[in-house]
Amino acid sequence: MARTRSPRTFQHVCDGLYIGLCAGCLLTFCLPWVLTGSPLKGFPVLFFLAALLNLLTSLLKFRKDGNRRNQKLQGVFFLLTTAGLLCLSYISAVCLWLN
Repeated sequence: MARTRSPRTFQHVCDGLYIGLCAGCLLTFCLPWVLTGSPLKGFPVLFFLAALLNLLTSLLKFRKDGNRRNQKLQGVFFLLTTAGLLCLSYISAVCLWLN
C-alpha cells in the first residue's frame, strides 16, 4: 500500500525551518555585536537568511494556494523580494568583507 505524505508533516517541517532561520537571523545580528563590537560584519549573512525566509514563504504561497491569482501574485512578490535580498547580501559582502 502506498503511503501518502501528510500536509501536517510538511507544515511541521516548514515551521521548524521558520524557527531555525529566525534564530539564525537573531544570532547573526547579535553575535558580531557582542564579540567584535561591530554588527556590520554579519549583515551579508543576515540578508541571506532573510532571503531564505522569503523564498520559503513564496514556495508555501505557491504550494498552498497556487490556484488563486491573489496568492500567486503574493508568491511572485516574495520571489522578487528574495532576489533583492540576495543582491543586497552580495553587495554588502563585497563591501564589508573585501575591504
